[in-house]
Amino acid sequence: MKTKAVVIGILWITFLLSANGVANAQSAGTPNPKVQDKKEKVDAMKVAFLSDKLNLTPVEAEKFWPLYNEFKDRREALRKANNPKLKALKDIKAENLTEDQADELINSELTQEQNLLDLKKEYYPKFKKVIGSKKVVALFMAEKDFNKVLLDRLKDGNPKPKSDE
Repeated sequence: MKTKAVVIGILWITFLLSANGVANAQSAGTPNPKVQDKKEKVDAMKVAFLSDKLNLTPVEAEKFWPLYNEFKDRREALRKANNPKLKALKDIKAENLTEDQADELINSELTQEQNLLDLKKEYYPKFKKVIGSKKVVALFMAEKDFNKVLLDRLKDGNPKPKSDE
């Protein structure tokens, strides 16, 4: 019962913290509302999944979620910054790429991966200070698990990952 109350509290905290970001995004012009709604549902599922896997105390949750949301936003910004170039080159079949295009594609991929790694290295001490190293390991593992479960569910036509898997 106590775990449910903590999870509900975490969800409310996360919702309140992200409501400001959603309001700002809407004023700046948002993508398709259906896409936005699905993204928000997946984000809510991820919060519940991570909350279950990390078993955060209320004090940890209060400090962790704003930090995690900041990390998540920066990670998404890195992905979006490199996405148009990668998408343009990936639309060309590998056999039709010039050597220069292939080099550009590989270097863009490597740069993006390095930037994401640098971001994780930057946030590790911040996460460690809030939740400790063991829970940081659990966080990275839970993110991978969530992505795997989500992909499996999408393949099966059921996009609702359960945290007990």
